[in-house]
Amino acid sequence: MSSILKVNTLTGVSTAGSISVTGEGNSTTTNLQNGLAKAHMTYDLSGTAEIVHGFNLSSPVDVAQGKFGCSFINNMATATEYAVAGICKGNGFMVHGALQTASAMQIWNYDWDGDLSDFDLYGLVVHGDLA
Repeated sequence: MSSILKVNTLTGVSTAGSISVTGEGNSTTTNLQNGLAKAHMTYDLSGTAEIVHGFNLSSPVDVAQGKFGCSFINNMATATEYAVAGICKGNGFMVHGALQTASAMQIWNYDWDGDLSDFDLYGLVVHGDLA
């Protein structure tokens, strides 16, 4: 038998912003908020930088060959409390740690030879704590 649950808001009982979810095998729990992506974006840099699809990130800004930056619409808690994973239609991808702040980050893209290069299509996801 299937069920449908329709709600507008989920609130934890003991802590309003914390909901635990039982994991696979019923042996562990995880915090729902910690497991949600806080930002994601698919963007195209083949001409004018533009977001194809995104959440909580501003349009990318072309900084230099192989480098672009974007800002969070809702900031992260600190510069060190989030992780970024990404892919690109090309050869490489890296978030430059020295240029990662609570409000913005800079992405550097490398080709197979280790040179900074612009590629057409990128995707990234951010996990961590919002401010």
